Amino acid sequence: MPIQIRRNRELLHVSGSIETILTIPPRLHPTADTRFALALSDGTLLEGKIDDADHCRFTVAIEGAGITRITPSGDPAIEHDWPIEWIAISPADQAARAENQATDLPLFPDLRAA
Repeated sequence: MPIQIRRNRELLHVSGSIETILTIPPRLHPTADTRFALALSDGTLLEGKIDDADHCRFTVAIEGAGITRITPSGDPAIEHDWPIEWIAISPADQAARAENQATDLPLFPDLRAA
């Protein structure tokens, strides 16, 4: 079952295969980073950012198994077409991901992976 994610102030309402409300990590001081990471069990990683006008923007940082659609009007709504077993949220500075480094392909050493 797909999931839908909608923002309501400092909350994210998740419905579908998971029904929950997540709290967007607060800024601890005025100059703090306003980005946060939203990880889904299918491997999708979304990055959210709240601007100075309190608008929220989402981007897909890593594509997982599902198809993610972000409706960008006002505070965006997210639809993710894949069954989800879990979802997690974190401040961006508390999340890390590996750098994608090109490696030689074993059958064609002159070609590089993208």
